Amino acid sequence: MKIPSKHVIKNNRRFAASAAALLLAGTFGFYAGTPSTEAASADRGLFTLTSNTPSSPQWSRSVDSPQAVVGGSAIYYQSGSKLIASDISTGKTKWSYAAKSYAPAVTLNNSVYIATTKGKIVKLNAKNGKVLWTINAPAKPSKSSEEYPPNDFRLSGNTLYISDNKGLTQIDAATGRTIRTLSKVVGKPVGIRGNMIFAVSVSSGAYMRETLKAYDAITGKTLWEVKGDHNAILGISGGYMYTRNIPMSPDRGYAAVIDKVDLKTGKIAKSFNYIPVDYMRGMSANSIVMEGEYFYIVQKGDDSNLIQRISVGAPSETQPEIIAELDKPIIGFQAGSGRIAALLTGGTLKVFDIDTANLRITAAVKKAARTSQIILLNSKVIVQADTTLSVVKIPLGGSD
Repeated sequence: MKIPSKHVIKNNRRFAASAAALLLAGTFGFYAGTPSTEAASADRGLFTLTSNTPSSPQWSRSVDSPQAVVGGSAIYYQSGSKLIASDISTGKTKWSYAAKSYAPAVTLNNSVYIATTKGKIVKLNAKNGKVLWTINAPAKPSKSSEEYPPNDFRLSGNTLYISDNKGLTQIDAATGRTIRTLSKVVGKPVGIRGNMIFAVSVSSGAYMRETLKAYDAITGKTLWEVKGDHNAILGISGGYMYTRNIPMSPDRGYAAVIDKVDLKTGKIAKSFNYIPVDYMRGMSANSIVMEGEYFYIVQKGDDSNLIQRISVGAPSETQPEIIAELDKPIIGFQAGSGRIAALLTGGTLKVFDIDTANLRITAAVKKAARTSQIILLNSKVIVQADTTLSVVKIPLGGSD
């Protein structure tokens, strides 16, 4: 079975008259437990998960807004005006580098890369934090008082990609040499595959529309544009891209509309409509994850406490399988490494096995918000809620 790449897609439909953001700081306390022996009825899901056995995180730290990243046995995060490298198991600081960034760091082998607010791109030794090279960012501010916020900073293969006002620039990760700058690539890059770069651009009007395009990675030429409103990639498998289409109407429709796009032409090979709803703005999918052979869907509204699953490629109108029914609405969701993590209102984080719903750990997260980030590893779950980063060990057993 070929496992497609996965991304979490939150519903970012932003009507101009009602756009708002909520940022809440979080502190963490944790609980571990065993799976409930009570199964939900067949029409409301397979499992109802509850647990009250206390446990503690391995460690937690104060952090700034760029999402923490994991590389090998270390985790890298921004704290104040420093990039911190900590041991992922103990939280012990390995080293720090005095620089501030608005973009997450990226890692490759024994190196860490950061794009600083001063307009510098820096390569660091991952073991000790020593500077290996420093270059100017393509759109480095001319005044020292101005800050540099890149649109995107990522790594693919041995090439760094940085998007700013100059376009999309490719940089050799080993030497820092600029390979090329593609001034015609506009918007925020959301994926790179072979010689294709995928980017989303935003146009405004009565509401904001997001357009997904593919560009040639060598020339910057536009290869195709997907019809409809798409803001990210769910996954890629078998020569096709799966992407969420966000319909314009806020009224009756489907909670999840997923388009299967031909990677060669950009044409929609097939559209899938799942979970009919009467009011899309309040009942559409809050999160969709493509993991393995399934789409995992979490809705807004009355059914926001359910984790629903549908096979990739299942016909439109297929009734989803409810794999878990939780006691509170889900505000954050992630799947990977054979597990599912769900962050609930009120601050409860649950992690359980994706196949059996065996509950691995429950964490009480104070002031959790939809801006919280979750990283799932085989033996750990990492939660970043605005200004707090916590690492929790996932108890192993059963099929592990």
